[in-house]
Amino acid sequence: MTPKRPASMKDEITLKDRLEADKVRMRIPELLAERGWTAYELAKRSGGRLSLTWCYNVVANDGAWSKLTPIQLSALVTVLNVDPGRLFGGLMMTPEQKRMIVDKLLEAGRGKRSS
Repeated sequence: MTPKRPASMKDEITLKDRLEADKVRMRIPELLAERGWTAYELAKRSGGRLSLTWCYNVVANDGAWSKLTPIQLSALVTVLNVDPGRLFGGLMMTPEQKRMIVDKLLEAGRGKRSS
């Protein structure tokens, strides 16, 4: 009898596995530096849509993030005045793949708002 392999040794690679392996990060530290802003300034300009703690954590972790809500994505795009694709770095994705991620985030946000 062949022993069962632990779940961590599965054959298929999920999107989450790929994102973790490629160390997806946002370019927030670079975008703030371009503007001469701090994490505090980003939080302040977001009008409460981005918490000060969240902003500091993203900057302190060199743009690494574990959760990004549609509201946060919208706030970042608006406050930083950038296309969503400019937010992400560290992962080589096609424009279509980036758009898919943004669409999924936006779709999830619409689903929550409509319920």
